[in-house]
Amino acid sequence: MDRSPSGSAVSRTGWRIPRRDDVGKFTSSVRAGSISAPTTGPDRPKESLDTPKATTLVETGEAWTRYNAVMASRVTVDDARSITTPAERLSEMAEGSPTLKIAAALARNPRTPAKTLDLLSQRDEVEVVIGVADRVHTDGETLTRLANHPVASVRLVLAGRRDLPDGALHTLARDPNEDVRLKLVKRPGLLAEEDAVRLARDPSVAVRERLAGQPATPPSALQALCSDSTPSVRRRVAQHPNTPGAGLALLVNDSFRTQMYAAEHPNASAETLVALARNADHRIRGKVSAHANSPAEALEYLAVDSSVETRANVGAHSNTPGHVLERLAKSRGNQIPHAVASNPNTPKSALMGLAGHPESDVRRAILVNPSADDEVKVLAALSLTP
Repeated sequence: MDRSPSGSAVSRTGWRIPRRDDVGKFTSSVRAGSISAPTTGPDRPKESLDTPKATTLVETGEAWTRYNAVMASRVTVDDARSITTPAERLSEMAEGSPTLKIAAALARNPRTPAKTLDLLSQRDEVEVVIGVADRVHTDGETLTRLANHPVASVRLVLAGRRDLPDGALHTLARDPNEDVRLKLVKRPGLLAEEDAVRLARDPSVAVRERLAGQPATPPSALQALCSDSTPSVRRRVAQHPNTPGAGLALLVNDSFRTQMYAAEHPNASAETLVALARNADHRIRGKVSAHANSPAEALEYLAVDSSVETRANVGAHSNTPGHVLERLAKSRGNQIPHAVASNPNTPKSALMGLAGHPESDVRRAILVNPSADDEVKVLAALSLTP
């Protein structure tokens, strides 16, 4: 028999045999009520440790049994928490009616098998069930059942998982708790179209705002959000890259910032851009003039805009009609004629007129224009010769 550093004897099985001082401290703790005394058998009635009989038990040697019981429970919690404990042993612990601490440790142990986690998820203690809801190895059937758990904190943990099965997602999308629904739309995973459309009509503004900014939100839900009653929701959906053109058309009379986002959105339709080309704000008209999908109708209207930058964008646009480019080629200054001289769609007649432009930058632009023929380029080059 060996001795531990504290002076206690250590048996060959590894159990530390407590010294008399340890038992004395344990006895004092029992008398003070700071340590609960476990029963020694299933038929033993529960008795208060403050009674004379309990004191007699401690003094007659049952303190040793109780002391070992407390020490054994500590070892068991460590085993339940340890990743080195075999999976079979963890399952045995869960099937033996473990205490709350042991069950919680088992639920959070990454080596606990899925079947054991399902067993633990049926316990009443919320701490244990939350541990199961957060485990990577919890199977889909268990997660779907936990989506109906009566405690919101369990469902809140569940809503943050990226690997939720469709059944759990469907249930959580209809959860009565706003925080659960909000966390569900914050997760990076894809929502089913039916659930996303339902959340687009959620009574919570925070949920709808988050859905409008979620990259995985399907177009049908974004379409519904374009007619939302809250300006901040419509503004966010106008920025979403997947918002359909039909939804953007609903935003042409919205706030200035929302109109700006719609005017530069790649999915904006020709009809939307024509409507925005007539906007009172020159910044929105400027966005339309630079949009790749702007139709000829919008560009022809913007060719007489009060903004030089807008007219220059029209002069450089690939969809601008030839007769509009001919008119813009006669503009004063350098910016608009330079844009027209660089446009591959500019008619030859307009380029011939620009070949003698007083600004050398305009004439050089003709030289690099892929559509300018040799006659035009020679004329522009001669104009550059001193």
